[in-house]
Amino acid sequence: MADYSPDTYRVAVFGGSFDPIHGAHVATAERAMEQFGLNRVLWIPAAKPPHKLGKKLAPDHSRLAMTLLATVGRPGWQVLPLEFNRSGPSYTYDTLLEVPEWIQRNLKTKSEGGIAPRKRKLELYLIIGSDNLPGLPGWKNAEDVIAIAQPIVAWREGDPDVLLADLEGKLSPKALERISRGFMRLPPLPHSSTAIRESLAQGIVPDGALNDEVLEYIQEHGLYGWPSPDAPVKSGDSAIVDPAAALLESLAREGSGFDGGADPGALGGESSDTVGDSF
Repeated sequence: MADYSPDTYRVAVFGGSFDPIHGAHVATAERAMEQFGLNRVLWIPAAKPPHKLGKKLAPDHSRLAMTLLATVGRPGWQVLPLEFNRSGPSYTYDTLLEVPEWIQRNLKTKSEGGIAPRKRKLELYLIIGSDNLPGLPGWKNAEDVIAIAQPIVAWREGDPDVLLADLEGKLSPKALERISRGFMRLPPLPHSSTAIRESLAQGIVPDGALNDEVLEYIQEHGLYGWPSPDAPVKSGDSAIVDPAAALLESLAREGSGFDGGADPGALGGESSDTVGDSF
């Protein structure tokens, strides 16, 4: 890990549909924390990815719940439902504008009743996949996105120089230089969200792809075509609410997030041009 200034608080935004979240997402965040000296990773499930408008995703509360289950117990990891609070497409630019305000409101110093050890300069990062790069110039306010948050580019295949050359003339030299600083080498992708969904629809669980708790949640709720063992339980005229749905509603009202280092019991009493399915 590089020697980073202790006076800087380094926070990475990791957005995506997380449909479902899987091992490659987790490995990417772990590597980013190590390589870039991150203090915190904010996992932000996309509500309405611009490149997937009209495409059916798992329910918002289910994707939130799976993200919580995959990240709980990890110090420095926090899940935020910021994009579920906005109408319209979920643009990364809009999310990046919200994040500093959220940090200022929630990550106060300990003397102020918060969790940050001391006041430090905020440095934002954005975790994306290298397969996002060809479409990056078309993102809303792409130059501003790159200026606001240093990209961390999860690179698994291909030549970074070729990827950058393809962006010449489409992004400014300064933006290209920032992208070049953020390449992060990772091993080839063993699974993708798309392949995992296809396997689950056939009743097949890809080896090592899913956190045990995430897999259990998928099976219990019959997501992605997995045969649900029981029909939804009803009480009177209303179905019993999924605890994750209630949690999402509560977090949305409060504008807060779920800390990865917190008690897993908080989840129901049991132990875009956003990034999308880039991993």
